Amino acid sequence: RIHDVFHVGLLKPFRGEPPAAPPALPPTSDGRLLSGPEKVLKAQLRRGVWYVFIQWAGLP
Repeated sequence: RIHDVFHVGLLKPFRGEPPAAPPALPPTSDGRLLSGPEKVLKAQLRRGVWYVFIQWAGLP
């Protein structure tokens, strides 16, 4: 497991121009990222039920 606490001595000062506006955050639900479908890779109709294999945006 990864411990998400670090020592302040590991921080470095920021150098350069700050961004004009913060980047938009991705949509979340209950702390989980909501990624949208990128494309349908495979679709099958078996016994009246659709089975769809989807490539999600931003995921392998």
